[in-house]
Amino acid sequence: MLPKHFLISASIILLLTLCLSACSSTTPTTRGTTTTGGGSGSGTTATTTPGIGLGTRPCPEAVKIPAYWDPIIPTQNGITKVESVTCGNLIGTPTLQALVTVRYNGTGAILDVYVYTSISSPSPKQIFKLQNLYEGNAKISGYNSVLTAEVDQHSSINAGKNSASYTPDLFREFKWSDSVGTLVPVSFPGMYPDLTRYQAENDQAQVNQGKNAWKLDAAMVAQHMAADAHLLDWSSNTLTTIVRHLLDWSSNALTTIVSGGRSSDAGALVTVKNPAPGGSTIKVSLQRLEGNTNGGIWEVVAVTSAGMSIAWYVHRFTTES
Repeated sequence: MLPKHFLISASIILLLTLCLSACSSTTPTTRGTTTTGGGSGSGTTATTTPGIGLGTRPCPEAVKIPAYWDPIIPTQNGITKVESVTCGNLIGTPTLQALVTVRYNGTGAILDVYVYTSISSPSPKQIFKLQNLYEGNAKISGYNSVLTAEVDQHSSINAGKNSASYTPDLFREFKWSDSVGTLVPVSFPGMYPDLTRYQAENDQAQVNQGKNAWKLDAAMVAQHMAADAHLLDWSSNTLTTIVRHLLDWSSNALTTIVSGGRSSDAGALVTVKNPAPGGSTIKVSLQRLEGNTNGGIWEVVAVTSAGMSIAWYVHRFTTES
């Protein structure tokens, strides 16, 4: 019997490979397209099929009421209740699926997450289930994936604290797989300013409200990354030490846009020069969140420096009994 919780919340593997050709990398290839409206960075991707919307879609009238799902889950009177129902094109077809969240009464505000298809039929089909998220939350992303957040009580952020001081710090993303027939864990390509899509979409929402406008400037994002290394906590002491040694530069580091980075671009390549005597130069590859060239924030996806390639890969592992 496997444990129900994560084996690893977010393990990040740093690959340092001698690769002189990496320094000549070009602007990352993207398939983003411009759409109308600022949104939350969700109205993009050229691969979208007509009839398939991105992000949350209106639910049919008959199924949008939480109480409709109580007998389907089923919930337990006085113990659990359906908290929310949102719909989206989660399986890559024009048909809608429903993301249904169920909240437990009592300590931990435990959340269970369900996804159903054939939602207008008398017997909707459950295609995904994730349970026991402590102080959990779940939503449909602008990438048509399911995003979850919860508290890891044993993490370095929450260990030893009382429940009133807990911080949600465990984020996962699940995307439909035709071969498996359910939603499976996927990795977010970004490393800065966000390590997960859940955090990135929250950042996008803040930028849409006029906050942290620097995240709309590729050069400034690259500069912030080089200067903010001392703020990064990526769960590995060895990883953090290496990154801080390589970066943690002055905020006056000189940035130069090599390619892309314009308001109409979905990708960018930026060099950042350490102003310290004998300081090195790094090349930073960035992509717009979800390919959105209509106000999407920039995310760092790769860094190269002096024959060395630095790449972060975020892996999420889940187990169920």
